[in-house]
Amino acid sequence: MNGYLLAGFLLGAGLIVAYVSAAARRGSGPRLETAAGLLLSAVGICAGVKVIKICVVAGSLAPFADEDRVYIALGGLALIWVSCQTIWNGLAGRPSD
Repeated sequence: MNGYLLAGFLLGAGLIVAYVSAAARRGSGPRLETAAGLLLSAVGICAGVKVIKICVVAGSLAPFADEDRVYIALGGLALIWVSCQTIWNGLAGRPSD
């Protein structure tokens, strides 16, 4: 299994445990869609890190031009941002925007 994917699953499992305990403290039941969103967002953070790392480290991004590195890295940053926002809202018990 890919190291980034494994890290995402482990992070996601930890977030789900935190979410279930927070829901229990609030007196509300955990929702499956929120737990699934937390897992996917954790994997999304790791994927975004991998995209940025590839843009910084890789010698060639064929078939893309070298100047496309910035746009691809910004896509990775956006993936991290949206994933963090989803995690924040999920743990706070708010619906995602």
